[in-house]
Amino acid sequence: MTNIIIEQHTVSYSIDDLCHYCTIDIHSIEEFVELGVIEPDDMNAPKWQFSMADYIRLRKALRLGQDLDINPPGAALVLELIDEIDRLQQQLASRGDNSQTQQTSHE
Repeated sequence: MTNIIIEQHTVSYSIDDLCHYCTIDIHSIEEFVELGVIEPDDMNAPKWQFSMADYIRLRKALRLGQDLDINPPGAALVLELIDEIDRLQQQLASRGDNSQTQQTSHE
């Protein structure tokens, strides 16, 4: 049997990368940071770096703005609500798994 080790590379984006890939300006990114839509890896670093998850989240926020004509604070709220729904669905799913386990053990 051969063991294969796969290195995980963490992708990070500079603020300039986000500006380029999302075609927005630095002030817009700063606004999304202030709104809590995205968060730099280290707020105190001289040059902010963002994760792939932040990039994806920023794209979702921008898409909400384009498709539904929602302003940045509105997009932030929508994303918070989506996160809450996802969290509640996961919570329900884990409770469903627990109840099935309990039913099986009682039978």
